[in-house]
Amino acid sequence: MNLNALKIFVAVVERGSFIGASRTLNIPSSNISRAVTQLEQQLQYQLLVRSTRQLRLTEFGDVLFTSAKPLINGMNEAQS
Repeated sequence: MNLNALKIFVAVVERGSFIGASRTLNIPSSNISRAVTQLEQQLQYQLLVRSTRQLRLTEFGDVLFTSAKPLINGMNEAQS
């Protein structure tokens, strides 16, 4: 699993949007979307339900976010 894509996924969920994650991570929003899509393809599960007005976690996406968030936070702390 690509840890960078996982970090991006966590940022999207925390910020509630691809644009919010883009601003936080200083990465173009097209790269954010591409990374989440690739993560979904790699895992063979949809993680987010996207509409023009909102993002919603799928059941699998919620499980992944809950598991990945402490890992990503630990990685960020280690880098600091």
